[in-house]
Amino acid sequence: LQLKSEVRRLKEKGLDYHGCGGKHCPSWHASRLIHFAKDILVGAESVQTPAGAPVQMRIGLHSGDVVTGVVGHKMPRFCLFGDTVNVASRMESTGKPGLIHASSSTKDLVPEENWVSTGGVEAKGKGVLDTFLLEPKS
Repeated sequence: LQLKSEVRRLKEKGLDYHGCGGKHCPSWHASRLIHFAKDILVGAESVQTPAGAPVQMRIGLHSGDVVTGVVGHKMPRFCLFGDTVNVASRMESTGKPGLIHASSSTKDLVPEENWVSTGGVEAKGKGVLDTFLLEPKS
């Protein structure tokens, strides 16, 4: 899925996966990430837990500027920093399983999708944010 959508894996932390889709394409990175997120959620439907239940995932998206850098001496790794990364994490943590949860900045870049307003979500350190949900099959 990464190759098809040109989304780059940046890091995995526990069960979280951080990806980037907009290094050099600010006008269409959101569309690329939406397609990637939809493909992940549809693919997850075919995976089952050991108990036989389908795997459920939350996906959070936010669009904005980031700062990049290489961190570490013994095991250097590429990292993203900034408010955009933090807001994307808040979108994931406050999202609902099986849905894509996006900030208004991402939604505004892909207005043709069938977004449903959440009515606002309290995000730690940010207050109430206008956010939107998207089903993977819409």
